[in-house]
Amino acid sequence: MSCPICEKRKAARFCPAKGEKICAVCCGTEREITIDCPSDCSYLIAAHRYEDEHQRSLPADTPLLDEKIPQDIVYTHQQLMAALASLISGSTAWPSTLSAPFFFSSPPAASKTKSSWREPSRPAFCLLPQRSVFC
Repeated sequence: MSCPICEKRKAARFCPAKGEKICAVCCGTEREITIDCPSDCSYLIAAHRYEDEHQRSLPADTPLLDEKIPQDIVYTHQQLMAALASLISGSTAWPSTLSAPFFFSSPPAASKTKSSWREPSRPAFCLLPQRSVFC
């Protein structure tokens, strides 16, 4: 029986998220990316244990290397992380579901036709109260 993901290799590992066997390569490459692995998956636990025991070394000139980011940042700042992911992925428009937009000095090209555009009430590139950046 071939792997249902790649349809190339032999399916050998039972994937609790998929409810069927998948190959080891797809398990390793798609784990927590396209496969929503449950936290009690034995392969996921083993992978995390391996990653903890075999830390990758980064070049000394890596930007912001000395900065420590709390592990729960994604959960405590979900709206900000979603907005940043949206901006990084190529969308310049601020998601309309968020209440605190970035202000731009002129409308982003992608949002000129959207009714959600608001003229800035503060200088460009500022966040709303107590989160000022470049102001």
